[in-house]
Amino acid sequence: MPDNRPETLSVSGCARPDTAPFATVRRCVRAFCRDTDGVILPYVTIMIVVIVGVGVLALDGARYMSLQTQLQQGADALALAAAEELDRLPTSTSRACNAVNNLVTNSTVFGTGTNANVRVSSVQFLSTLPASDNTPITSNLCDCGTNTCSSDNSVSARFAVVTVQPVSITSILPASFFGGANTLSTTGQAVAGFDQVECNITPLFTCNPFETQGMSYAQATQALVNAAVSGSSLQRSLIQLQGTQGNNGQYFPGNFGYLQAQTGALPGGTCGSQQGNSSSVVQAMALRSSNVCVRQSSVNFQTGNDQSVLEAWNVRFDLWSGITGSFKNCSGDSNYPSDVNVRKGFTPGNGANGACKPSAAGNWPPGTTGSGAAAATGFPLDNNMLSNGSPNKAVTIGNGNWSCGDIVANTNASAAQGSTSLKFASAAGVFAGMAVSGTGIAAGSFVSAVDSTNTTVTITRGTSSLIASGTAMTFTGYWNTAHPAGTSGAGHAPSGCTTPATVSRYSVYQYELANGYASDQSGGGEQGAGAFCSATQAASRRILHVAMLNCLNLSVNGNANNVPVAAFAQLFMTLPIPTKDDVPYAEFVGLDQPGNGFTFDQVQLYR
Repeated sequence: MPDNRPETLSVSGCARPDTAPFATVRRCVRAFCRDTDGVILPYVTIMIVVIVGVGVLALDGARYMSLQTQLQQGADALALAAAEELDRLPTSTSRACNAVNNLVTNSTVFGTGTNANVRVSSVQFLSTLPASDNTPITSNLCDCGTNTCSSDNSVSARFAVVTVQPVSITSILPASFFGGANTLSTTGQAVAGFDQVECNITPLFTCNPFETQGMSYAQATQALVNAAVSGSSLQRSLIQLQGTQGNNGQYFPGNFGYLQAQTGALPGGTCGSQQGNSSSVVQAMALRSSNVCVRQSSVNFQTGNDQSVLEAWNVRFDLWSGITGSFKNCSGDSNYPSDVNVRKGFTPGNGANGACKPSAAGNWPPGTTGSGAAAATGFPLDNNMLSNGSPNKAVTIGNGNWSCGDIVANTNASAAQGSTSLKFASAAGVFAGMAVSGTGIAAGSFVSAVDSTNTTVTITRGTSSLIASGTAMTFTGYWNTAHPAGTSGAGHAPSGCTTPATVSRYSVYQYELANGYASDQSGGGEQGAGAFCSATQAASRRILHVAMLNCLNLSVNGNANNVPVAAFAQLFMTLPIPTKDDVPYAEFVGLDQPGNGFTFDQVQLYR
């Protein structure tokens, strides 16, 4: 059938029955304007450009932030490596510079070519930091560049400032189209500091025994370092320790005093009579351990009773009656152990409990009286600390020459029958109490007096015959007195146990323990080990960990505060203190190092 419907226009959106042409056009225009098909396309086109631009900007920002983080981490690592070396010794800054220069390479992810690695721009050293982190650092002691560090700078340096060279990256976003730069640069800077902490120690300081008048702080510290070198003859030098109680004047090398706890607290103890306000100091000297920490950067002094402290030290030698008997009832308390080797020049008393009733051998110190019932010995003094064979308390620092082995000397003149005085070319190292043997000398004889000026040695008992000039005499030193014939150590003295000795007393002490010779019994019955009064023993109780101060350079006196520590060191107590008139003697062992259970390096970032 024919289609009789009206003809329509096919214009999309404006199809209408056949009408006037102008009306149709108007309707088509209106329909076109109302048509929304495909209208999002222009918006998408515009937004794609924006999204891509923001994405590229974000990528550039992420690359920049990552680069800055990597440079800062590199600066942090370099600053920590440098600060780790700032131990206040004269070589600290040179070691810090070497640590930075030799650190494992830190590479960046986005750097290229010469910018691939973190490179140091400068390393500076400071003694203090500005009070506020917002205050810029404008000056320094010295650096690893043109302003090289002196030893005086090194002992003052506590902080390292490391700045790394800027690194640039090329941006992905073509910022130059908008008048900007196509490269981005960043850098990093870090400040790290060092302090050393000593914990669980006797709260004690000693004025640097190797410092002399006129030394700078660095020179005094260097003298201490030199003494600590393994094998140094200074490690054999005996130190006469002198208390500072009641002394408000200048402290001198060898003076000792007491420290406040900066972390923890001085202990109250579980035994022993109290000593007023200083009881905690005394207890810290006697107890197995004390919960005390002090810092190298500064220490504060504490008052203490010298006589009571010395009596507390005797506990470590297995001596309990002491000067006032403060610890006489404490030998069964495990908090107060003696050392494992306590040979000291004391002979035991009679009976099964004789170890608790010892008495000092005659002519003490050094504490040896020939052979027989009175034969016992502690470690002898250095020969320059003797005057006519007896202790000379005016000499506070020894020369390291001590009589470990026997002295064999020829008489320098004949002695008449019955004479007890013998002349020698030298009487060095001979002290009152040494056993002496030789042709014409009765068994059991010992030195009763020494005239060093005339090199005359007087012995007990008369001679049985004329002693001709040139006759060899033997004066028995430490080893053969402590380890006489018939003991396991007889004939097995360590290398260097000569007269004068070339080995330290501490080394001999260790050698006795390592080889089982400490329990050898002397002629008078003394043993270093095996016969104790104390119920408990602990190794290394004769070692004191102390703060060494350069007292002369710092003009330290009285009850000082905020005193810098040159270094922490170990002293080996060679002899106990039997009466209030005696003084303690110690031998310098060396400087404390991290890893020994007492010393801890504290390195941290400050900026």
